[in-house]
Amino acid sequence: ELRLGVERALPVVGQPCRLWIATEDGKRPPQGSDYAIAFRIVAEQTHAVARDLPAHSESEGGAIASSSWTPLQTGWFQVNAKVTRRAGNGDSQPVKVTPLRVFVASRTLHFNYWQCRPEQRLVTSVMDNRATADGAVHWKQRGVRPLDWKGGQWHWARGYGSPEKMAALWTKVAPERDGIVIDEFGGGDDVDQQLGTALVLARSRKPTMFLAPYCLSVGGKQMTDGFRQANLVLVETYTPDWRWDGFITGRWQTAVDAGLTNKSVAVLGVGSQWIGTEKELRRVFRMVRATCPKMPGFGFFPDIPPRLTKAVDSAIEDYFLRPVVTVRVRGRRVTVHNIGETVAQRVDVGFVDSAGKRISSSKYIAQLKPWTELTLDLPEGAVAAVIEPAPDRYTTLAYIPPLQQPELTGKQQREALAFQRRVLSGNVLLPLKPDTKWSLVRTDDQHVRSATVPLPDSRGAAVAVSFEVCPRRCWFYGHNSVSLVGEGELTLTWARQDHDAGLEGNQPRPWLVFRGRDKYMVRDVSTIGFRENETFHVLMSYDGRGTVRAMVTDRQETVLWDSGPVPADGGFRCNQLRFDVNPYPRSEIRLEAAQSKVLMRGGNGKADSPYSLESEISNLKVVSPK
Repeated sequence: ELRLGVERALPVVGQPCRLWIATEDGKRPPQGSDYAIAFRIVAEQTHAVARDLPAHSESEGGAIASSSWTPLQTGWFQVNAKVTRRAGNGDSQPVKVTPLRVFVASRTLHFNYWQCRPEQRLVTSVMDNRATADGAVHWKQRGVRPLDWKGGQWHWARGYGSPEKMAALWTKVAPERDGIVIDEFGGGDDVDQQLGTALVLARSRKPTMFLAPYCLSVGGKQMTDGFRQANLVLVETYTPDWRWDGFITGRWQTAVDAGLTNKSVAVLGVGSQWIGTEKELRRVFRMVRATCPKMPGFGFFPDIPPRLTKAVDSAIEDYFLRPVVTVRVRGRRVTVHNIGETVAQRVDVGFVDSAGKRISSSKYIAQLKPWTELTLDLPEGAVAAVIEPAPDRYTTLAYIPPLQQPELTGKQQREALAFQRRVLSGNVLLPLKPDTKWSLVRTDDQHVRSATVPLPDSRGAAVAVSFEVCPRRCWFYGHNSVSLVGEGELTLTWARQDHDAGLEGNQPRPWLVFRGRDKYMVRDVSTIGFRENETFHVLMSYDGRGTVRAMVTDRQETVLWDSGPVPADGGFRCNQLRFDVNPYPRSEIRLEAAQSKVLMRGGNGKADSPYSLESEISNLKVVSPK
């Protein structure tokens, strides 16, 4: 079996890239094997004539022939090889070799993975610690750099407390791997400065080794000098939702300030603890591309869950590899910019007046190359410019931060309320009655933590809970929540946290959390706050097919927040209703059955404190389909 190999997973225009033919296992072919080989490069996006490249005999790493390809344009290419096996008697036989699909970029891009499966398409480097070399061989054939794991501060504190010892540790790498990831540097403390010196030493000892240190941020001269020797700087920014966006951009900015823009990427936490849905993943991609357009890729931690494998590839392609067109208006000047890696064709720029209406004048841009911009005059009567969507030709990047999103339109309001009515038209159970069985759970300190009420088993079918909530005291911290639980959990939590922005005073913010039978967790965080002594209506629903949704309306039936459908693929069935608070000396969950109400109070830790959140729950219904 023969296989094509490429030196770089994402070659760069104008930079030579080695191609080769090798055996599947990287070993030399049988003695006496003789092949005739030619390489051919075909661009997918254009009708350009195919490029034929001569093959040269090769003996490195199991290769039998190689060639050098210097791409002249960006985009997707098919790399093919025509191989004929020649026998000693003069006969020849064609050998089928699977072609490679390779993307050529205008700049060096990095998509690094702590771990990923071979099915992940868009990878430039990955940590590969398997005992055998098989994985490394296959990654290299795709142009992916397989990297060893080495400790940073971890090893420093365990007997390697000098730059010389760390450099010796780092440069001891398995021969089948291209280099190392270093796990990890901190944010610039004294040890980080010593580790920076160790990086300089490691580079002097192994000039071609790939060095990829993780860090919390970049700071200090020795650390910065060391990072200048790195090939890739992995800035850890593991965040669960939009409230932490400044954490991503701020930490990466420390690398920019150190002059490391072109080799530094934010590492996203992907999976149940952090970014758990494709919707949130794509939002983060849009946010970063809009605010940090020069960031040359992303890192991903830990391993990519199978449910997000395709989503990660899709987001990389849509927001990095395709044409990505942005527009900016300053004064009477309009700047249209392509920050993607492919030529944007037939870009339509529209203009709107102060009332948001389109004006007749528009601009057609025939072609916009990667990383080029065009400046236009704003037409008379226009105050803003928009890029007309054309998903078949380019990605339109027009990111609006969650707190600046407009209110729901009339159509969106009607659709959300219609959904609410459909859900509430099912069979209704009123679980808060005088004979309700009520179980309190306390901490070891006897502080109230939660209370549960039994429910009929939903058996995996659709189910919803509807209730009214009125916060009675919102004083900084504490959280309250209502959940449907059993095999999985569907929860609405409301709380006020230090990093919450866009809230008046001490309003608690509601968010939806779903954890399926498989323990995988997804969330959706609202931009609203619950005002003290005002009543809000909450609906949480599971559709029985893999989707959950939460809505909050006010007394006038205005939809204040609609999570929309949130994927809930792990399966779910419930048999309990649960109320939770932050336990502290005065925490309380009390059922007032006569009024069908629940009173909740949560605090701020084990010690008594004036900080607490108190809420009243009423009109609670559990609804199942008729």
